[in-house]
Amino acid sequence: MKIIILHGLYMHGMMMQPLSYLLQQKGYQTEVISYNTVEIDLESLFDKVDLAIDFEDTNILVGHSLGGLCSSSTSNNARFQ
Repeated sequence: MKIIILHGLYMHGMMMQPLSYLLQQKGYQTEVISYNTVEIDLESLFDKVDLAIDFEDTNILVGHSLGGLCSSSTSNNARFQ
């Protein structure tokens, strides 16, 4: 199982590394995605999520704060359905 992690507003992906590390210790594959939270380019973010997805396994998007809203937008985007 792969867990893709998105950070919150005014944060950088480095802030989510402790969570990523803990999940890896539990046996999960993780990837933290950084993106500009001031000027969000959803297409660019969708591209990053697309590249992170493991199409041969189950994927989970985890987002903190704004990352949760972006996760919802990603899951509602037609190219991920």
